[in-house]
Amino acid sequence: MERMGGILGMALASGICTAVVLTLAISHGHTLPLPSDLWIGAGFASVLYPLGWSLGRQYDRMKHRAERDSLTGAFNRGFVARCYPALAKRAAHAQKRFAVALIDVNDFKAINDVHGHRTGDLALLRLAEALRSCTRRGEIVGRWGGDEFLVLCPYAEREELEGLERLIADKLESLSSQEGLKLSISFGAAVYPGDGQSLDALAAAADRCMYENKRRAKAPAPAHRMNA
Repeated sequence: MERMGGILGMALASGICTAVVLTLAISHGHTLPLPSDLWIGAGFASVLYPLGWSLGRQYDRMKHRAERDSLTGAFNRGFVARCYPALAKRAAHAQKRFAVALIDVNDFKAINDVHGHRTGDLALLRLAEALRSCTRRGEIVGRWGGDEFLVLCPYAEREELEGLERLIADKLESLSSQEGLKLSISFGAAVYPGDGQSLDALAAAADRCMYENKRRAKAPAPAHRMNA
């Protein structure tokens, strides 16, 4: 969890204590604080520092709950939807493209049915961790719903998207052996603005791409005729 609120609370407390000490010094006609002024400032600090830290951390927790999925720690759908317009506006202004990737856990129902929902929750948590560990260029990882995750990628080149998919697949293969579960994904991507301009349109296009990839992966290989 981020600690920016706690840090800001401590900074505010420090500013108040400094202002108190300087005000006391000026009221006594001094340019520098007297030892008694410093003692009074220390008394304020002993109260304000813990209070500032506590209130700041409470803000951090509230902000975390508002932005993050409670199970996986990924950004929630609401946060992704809120940050998308600014991202699209910057991309349009700079005449740049970016990609929306949709990621689905293969056979997730079977994991729940065979191993139980607690194991299914663990699989989602591990996938979210894998996604975060594989995103290193400012991507935004969000839980889109159920067993689907959405990644906003600040690039649109096919090679980079395929590289991200390989990284995730390799990470899950390693996790599968550690957890004793068969974890794999289906991956689809759509590019702004060619495949859509709204987040919903891009997610729908990525979803179609993902299910087409899934269909091709499940299709049986064509039979080869043997020469007589």
